[in-house]
Amino acid sequence: RGGGPLQTVPASGGEPQTLTVLDSARGETGQGLPVVLSDGETVLYSALMASGGSRAGVASLRTGQSGLLDLPGAAVLGMIDDLLIYHDGRTAIMGVPFDLRQWRITGPATVLVDSVSARGVSPISLSGSGTLVYLHSSAEPEEEVVELSLDGAAPATALPLRGQFASPRYSPDGRRILVTVVTDSVNELWVHDRRAATFAPVAHGAGGDRAEWSPDGREMIFVSSRRGPFEIWRQPADGTAPATLLQPSGPPGQPVQATLTPDGRHLVYRTGYNGDDVWYRLLQGDTTSHALAANPGFVERNTSISPDGQWAAYASNESGVFQVYVRPFPGPGPRLPVTVDGGDHPVWSPDGRRIYYANGNRFEEATVTLAPEYLVTRRVLFEHSAQTHNWYRNWDLSPDGSRFLVVKSRSAQADERLVVVHNWADEVRGRRRGR
Repeated sequence: RGGGPLQTVPASGGEPQTLTVLDSARGETGQGLPVVLSDGETVLYSALMASGGSRAGVASLRTGQSGLLDLPGAAVLGMIDDLLIYHDGRTAIMGVPFDLRQWRITGPATVLVDSVSARGVSPISLSGSGTLVYLHSSAEPEEEVVELSLDGAAPATALPLRGQFASPRYSPDGRRILVTVVTDSVNELWVHDRRAATFAPVAHGAGGDRAEWSPDGREMIFVSSRRGPFEIWRQPADGTAPATLLQPSGPPGQPVQATLTPDGRHLVYRTGYNGDDVWYRLLQGDTTSHALAANPGFVERNTSISPDGQWAAYASNESGVFQVYVRPFPGPGPRLPVTVDGGDHPVWSPDGRRIYYANGNRFEEATVTLAPEYLVTRRVLFEHSAQTHNWYRNWDLSPDGSRFLVVKSRSAQADERLVVVHNWADEVRGRRRGR
């Protein structure tokens, strides 16, 4: 079950029973992709970490005890003798000596296959008889941050940024770009100053993610799990002072996404894992949180506040698919639909007259008239090949409303094919004997 511990259920059916407990002190937020070993008791799994990425984990079906291993991995595949086999989350299948009785790594990891596709969750599996199947790729993954015109026709302007990135954001003056740098350990926040041509970390080693600028550009707010669960922190954008806690985990839930209103008076945030709802509160005075969009049983996410601070746009799946809605901020008032055939990640134009949003692989625009009568017209801007993400906006609109900032793959077209290796376990054993 997403966002929680492993569960068991009888093969004949019945009520699921929780097997393990999440190690929240180390930032474990979910457990998945379980593999039961031949002893019928030990389970290897992939642990979702609050700081980004995943770790290998091991659990006991008999006791329910679980533990994290110091191994990055999108998938743990199994064991070959005393060798734990795992996918490193990028392009390699790795093997590391592992003491199954003491749950202890006993030697260095080595690369067994170095050409696994890093596109999404790669199909990869190791059978109990030792047959390996994986998606082979000839291209190394690399991303860049680029600018696109609103119609997608103008040539893309590439920024001097290379690596693995997420959620790029223009500063209010457009001079700086705040971006999450994705690593195998913890995600970090870096700032690119376009005028000075610099690129430097501002939240080094803090597990920063999903960052937003303050309205005056002096601070950034971001999600971090430095204390275990997700929390919202704030920090000077120039890194001259350490981060301070802005919204702790607790009622009404773990905050996993946040933004400030244009006047800087309110924090608007989404809770996750125990209910995906949108809340808001004052930064000073009575800081009690109030529900903005909290429809039980549905997900509300990716909120954007209009430039005048009077309206909130957000996405919800209450219709069965994600659509964009607007409602008065802070309310009360009606919920008004913006899209009819899907939409997510809304952003207001600088003049507050349009809402830009993503719909699958398209960028679209809705022109909205809020008063005296609510009217909406929609049009498709262009199809794109940017890297997208469901749970946070992986692109931005420039402060003057003329450009999109997106993350795109720089890799050449990969030669991908599904590879099946029979008797791969024997091949691995032969390599180890030959060392």
